Amino acid sequence: LPVLLCAALLPSVLAFPSGRASILQMTQLRAGAGPSTDDRSSNSAVQNFRQAASLPGIYRCASTDGLVKVLDAVDGPFRCSANPEHILLNRAGLILDLRSQSERDEASARCWMERAPNGGFIVEDFERGSALIDASQEMRRVLRIDVLSPSRLFNHLTTQWMSPSQKALAAMYYAIDGGKLHELRMDVLNEKGLAGLYEAIISTSGEELQAGLIAITEYLEACEAKGVDGACAVHCVQGKDRTGLLIMLCQSMMGVSDDEIIADYHLSDTLRKRDEGSAAADQFGGKVKRKGKLDRSVFSGAPMEAMIETLAWIRDQYGSINPGYLDSIGFDQSWRDRFVDVVSKRSSASVDVPLSK
Repeated sequence: LPVLLCAALLPSVLAFPSGRASILQMTQLRAGAGPSTDDRSSNSAVQNFRQAASLPGIYRCASTDGLVKVLDAVDGPFRCSANPEHILLNRAGLILDLRSQSERDEASARCWMERAPNGGFIVEDFERGSALIDASQEMRRVLRIDVLSPSRLFNHLTTQWMSPSQKALAAMYYAIDGGKLHELRMDVLNEKGLAGLYEAIISTSGEELQAGLIAITEYLEACEAKGVDGACAVHCVQGKDRTGLLIMLCQSMMGVSDDEIIADYHLSDTLRKRDEGSAAADQFGGKVKRKGKLDRSVFSGAPMEAMIETLAWIRDQYGSINPGYLDSIGFDQSWRDRFVDVVSKRSSASVDVPLSK
């Protein structure tokens, strides 16, 4: 079951509405996207890296496990202040890892965290009901928050998406045939698609998203109090789904327009590695589209439509993103004021960071 956590992180690309193409192009030019979308070669240890649009000091990227590869290089990229590796290894004081345990290369992750310049990182695992480490302490940390829980996803899938007849089948399969139950769940998930996956995360992982927002706020406040130009980074496997949702909440608080949020999300289609494999695809049927198997084409890329539908769904269910949804997860007005205040004080020109593919 844990491999389902990669379900929305599958390779290939969906088309996007031509009416929004100019928005994406403007975002790429503003952010300084250099390489063409057809050139997938890159020496970067971290893919899909960039500063989140309109969020100075907050970065987004794919898996950081590859950082271990650059530590032994005498002229490694982490020694150049403009590179993603430098920001993560030298400047970042908080990294939010939104993956599950099964998605990590634990040996590689532990190695780069222990050997990172300036003292290395400690690891903190978020658990519901537990307090986070005091951000004012002199330590760099990786905060691991499992945003896509299989048990919560499957419960949401059963209670919210299945028809009465499907629920009856699920109850029967639960008792006698786990394989058939899994196939039924995959069929329902395929039907709901990427926007449905985001709906499930938003609906079932409010405590996890709140923890991420609190950690970012407290860390940036600690940096301000110390006069330190620190950075924080948010990542999952490919840096588009779970990362995209948390970044969207941050951008919404800063009054970023829907068009800019959607374009920043969709930029992951340009920067991610399209030939990268997926644990979910390998587990649930490979490249052949079959009933009862995860359909990789449904969950590929970062299509604009997925974020458009997600923003509309949140507003329909909660009245608004800010304050509606944020109030519902406990990130109330006092927290939002603190977040907006500390982000507004940061200079977006502190570091010129190119996008990494």
